[in-house]
Amino acid sequence: MDKARILDLLRKTADPDAKVREPAEQQLNAIYKIIGFCPTLLECVLHPDLEVHIKQAAVIYLKNNILKYWDTRNLTVTENGHPDPSQFIIHEHDKKIITDSIVDAIVSCRNDLICVHLSSIVNLIIKSDFPHKWPDVVNKIHYYLAQSNDPNAWSGAMVTFHQLAKIYEYRNQNDRKPFLEALAILLPASCQRLTQLLQSDPLSEQSCKLQKQILKTFHATLQYSLPLAILSRETFTQWMALITEIAKRDVPDMAQKFVDKEDRPSLIWWKCKKWSLHLLARIFERYGSPNSVQREYKDFAGWYINTFSYPVIQTIIKILEQYALGQYVSPRVMQQALNYLNTAVLHSMTWKMLKNDMMTVVEKIIFPLMCHSDEDEELWTADPREYIRMKYDIFEEYISPVSASQNLLHSLCKKRRDMLQKTMAFVIDVLNKQQAEPRAKDGVLHMVGSIADVLNKKPLFQDQMEQLLAAYVFPQFSCPQGFLRARACWTLNHFASIEFKNPANIIVAAQAVLHCITVDTELPVKVEASLCLLSLLNSQPATQDVIRPHVNVLTHELVNLIRSTENEDVMEVLQKIVYTFPDDLVPIAVDLTNHLAHTFHSLIDSGDTEEDEKISAAVAILSTIDTVLTMMDEKKEVIARLEPIVVNIILKIFERNTQELYEEATTLLSTITADAVSNESWSVFQTLYNVFKRDGMDYFTDMMSPIHNYITVDPERFIASEQNLIALYDMCQTIMNDPNGTEEMESYAAKLIEIIILQFRDRINRNLLYSFVELAITRLRREIGVTEYRTLLLQIVIAVLHVDYGFLKECFEKWENQNGQPPNTLFNSFIEQWLKDINELQGIHDRKISVIGFCSLLMISKKDMPPIVNSVKAQIIASILTLCERLKVAYQKKATAGSDDDTDSSDEEDDISDNEAEVLDDDQDHVAHEDLDDEFEDIAEDGEILTDDSDLEDLHSNDDCEPTALESFETRIDTEKGFVDEFIFLYQTLESIFATDREWYTELWDSLSESQKTKLCEFKKVTVQSLMWPSVQT
Repeated sequence: MDKARILDLLRKTADPDAKVREPAEQQLNAIYKIIGFCPTLLECVLHPDLEVHIKQAAVIYLKNNILKYWDTRNLTVTENGHPDPSQFIIHEHDKKIITDSIVDAIVSCRNDLICVHLSSIVNLIIKSDFPHKWPDVVNKIHYYLAQSNDPNAWSGAMVTFHQLAKIYEYRNQNDRKPFLEALAILLPASCQRLTQLLQSDPLSEQSCKLQKQILKTFHATLQYSLPLAILSRETFTQWMALITEIAKRDVPDMAQKFVDKEDRPSLIWWKCKKWSLHLLARIFERYGSPNSVQREYKDFAGWYINTFSYPVIQTIIKILEQYALGQYVSPRVMQQALNYLNTAVLHSMTWKMLKNDMMTVVEKIIFPLMCHSDEDEELWTADPREYIRMKYDIFEEYISPVSASQNLLHSLCKKRRDMLQKTMAFVIDVLNKQQAEPRAKDGVLHMVGSIADVLNKKPLFQDQMEQLLAAYVFPQFSCPQGFLRARACWTLNHFASIEFKNPANIIVAAQAVLHCITVDTELPVKVEASLCLLSLLNSQPATQDVIRPHVNVLTHELVNLIRSTENEDVMEVLQKIVYTFPDDLVPIAVDLTNHLAHTFHSLIDSGDTEEDEKISAAVAILSTIDTVLTMMDEKKEVIARLEPIVVNIILKIFERNTQELYEEATTLLSTITADAVSNESWSVFQTLYNVFKRDGMDYFTDMMSPIHNYITVDPERFIASEQNLIALYDMCQTIMNDPNGTEEMESYAAKLIEIIILQFRDRINRNLLYSFVELAITRLRREIGVTEYRTLLLQIVIAVLHVDYGFLKECFEKWENQNGQPPNTLFNSFIEQWLKDINELQGIHDRKISVIGFCSLLMISKKDMPPIVNSVKAQIIASILTLCERLKVAYQKKATAGSDDDTDSSDEEDDISDNEAEVLDDDQDHVAHEDLDDEFEDIAEDGEILTDDSDLEDLHSNDDCEPTALESFETRIDTEKGFVDEFIFLYQTLESIFATDREWYTELWDSLSESQKTKLCEFKKVTVQSLMWPSVQT
């Protein structure tokens, strides 16, 4: 490999001139298969004298090649199940060079960005080759970690160790065996290095970087599984001493003295402290809490809480004291410290250590954290949209000390005696102060809302909540501070479900919230008010009377708010308005949809929004438009005006190849074609097919619903153009012949074929029908892993049998002649498999089509009937009876299913909630649900226990009324226009055979047992009654 040439090409890839850059990129892409290419790239990365931008180009090309061409599991599989030989995989010789050098490369790397790319590369290789092809990576890490005296070598080793740990972080115990063997070698060396760092130069920047890397890697090793076989109690005690020492030491003043507050969390000293607290909180939560750990950790948990509780809690209290005294503590350190306390209050031993200090923690830590801060005010004023985004960001909430303080306060008030009363006394005291700062009011109302569910279940407080709202919350709706108006909405939201004794208070609340949405000018207030309105509408019916006269204005404001904030939660509010006031919205439905469409187009066309946020907001908009369509369903003149707007959106999504929104686009298309297919909707059909051809079959399941509508809602127009059927055949054969496809997706294609055959019967071109049946038969000959898929393929053949037995017979004979098979070979195989799979049929339709198919089989004239039918006639009749019995049960369950949904007593839910809210005495521990799970596991291991009245048949009939995923796609025989009642069809079949071929009827009758004869007579009797009195029909 010509290294100089590659260097020259890499240099040119950074050239701003496209005429220089693009040819270089093309040449690199043309030579990547040559042996030596990847090792040469790695050489370039390691070259000490090369410019950084060339090294960066080299490492990115190397990473992309390893991502695509290293792992043989990435190879596409051919139809015979073997990897496609035409695909490229990096040569084994090159792989050996890279694995021998990659850890050395990380160790010698001095550029952080390049090191990140190299660590990604080592992750990919470990994921593919460890341990079977690259076991030496462990020895390489150990060599640099344990035998080198170079701190840079330790750092490179820990980077590689961390990538190994990340790969096994979430794997189960069985899959972690190679990793556990590695840990036995690497953890002692890591502990030794961390000890050395803390003894020699613990606060230098380089030392803290290494400490952080070791802590981070140790966290990954025990995130979901604690390797007790490797971590003896003596070893674990060493680790805990090191972690606690890092947690309790102060960050040097000189390190942060001249650093802005917002930049301090990124200082390595605070990062190191954060990871130590993160480890302490995780260990305690997952492995150190005796009543909530898995069975294997119970002994460890008892030892942990007795051994380490005091020193760790003293460390946590020290950190909180520093915060209370006004010293800087980084947000993530505060968050993890509070998380530790949140676990500690649940255990009697640790609670006794904390009890005397907890009201101080509430007043000096939790309360200040929950007040509107300077940072909040600055963001509220400078960028209210960003303020809203941050407040509703789940990730921001997860890492926030404010959320951690909320959780701790909730646990305290719910679980520990007197804490709720003391907390509320503090809250009322602050609220009663005439000169109370607005921020203080915000903080205590924040506290009250955070424990709303606890207050609402305590008799002492639940009757006072309405009075509290009226006295302390309602007045804040008119205060000058926007953040306090927003907090009033937020607090009311948390108490929206209480029982108001005074109806006037509901009116006041609804009017205040409405005013905040429609009149208030501050976006965060409007958002909080919108969410509060949603809760009021869900819980207080009287709210509707307040809102109804203002629905048009409210809707307009909500649309503008969505456009301004792109907030998904506000979209949910708008959907609720549409659901609640459909008649009131009829006059503005078109304008509303136009506004939403305009917002959608602006969002998709804009470049100033993060892609994930843009897609998320777009999904919410499309969901709201779908809600409008659904609620206007019976207003045909409105739907006619909405359709062009919706079709325009659908076409834009497909034409712009916005694949993240394909599901929403097909949902909209399904909605507008559910009852009728307009010219506008028909214009999308070809586009749908083009999307399938362009983007592959990944979205076929999403397309299924609108395709089903095109076929069944407007069948005449569909069948008028044979190109429509040809397009669907192409889609089905593409899916069913794809060697890399899934049987789940193939099942949708099989269902579509059955729908087509039953819908159009003899109107399908014979050659095309032949091709459809051939698809099913060909696929049945190949291996099938999922039984449900095989039954769907059989149903295609059953449908043809029912529609045109003569045609099916011709097809079978043609294939038998082509393959040199004896006559009836295929028919025999088909019947045998059909009978074998009777007990595998799920749902109503699958059983129904089999009953109809068997009846059609029995009605074939004797001269055309395949001999196997006579041979298995007893099995056929028995199968029909079994299916009819199950169908009878299924229809009965389906009829009563709706009434059973509401039988669960809300009182039981309240009892459960009350039990969960049970206050603990100082000597009591909280018992988590995991303990109950363990008890059930013990029972399960002892063997299944059946009660005296257990019925095996009942166990098998549990799914009798459960619809399958594909059953929602009804065929013609399931719908009103072409409905076939299988019980009547069976009755008519028997009557027809009795009238036309008495001998055949006698043979069928004589093949039955006495119980089968009785059952058949019962079915006939019930069917006759249903024919005479249709109202009694099931």
